Amino acid sequence: MNDFDKICQEVREERERQIKKWGDDAHPESTLLIVIGEEFGEACQAFNDRDSENYRVELVQLAACCIKAIQAYDARQKNFEEALEMKA
Repeated sequence: MNDFDKICQEVREERERQIKKWGDDAHPESTLLIVIGEEFGEACQAFNDRDSENYRVELVQLAACCIKAIQAYDARQKNFEEALEMKA
């Protein structure tokens, strides 16, 4: 497994951990952006603290939150397009 695949697997595992902890319900994109901001802030704090282990953990969590936001956006777009098709 190359580095990219390893990182993607870690992000996938973190995303699965998030689903188990909070569920996979639709969340408003504004809420997801707040969570992304919080995770980014935690990564910045770990970087500033020179806490390299926690910095990496926070980056993986940030990436997983970004994926959730993309999933929410895609689901919203799909639902919007399906609603348009029903009206046609």
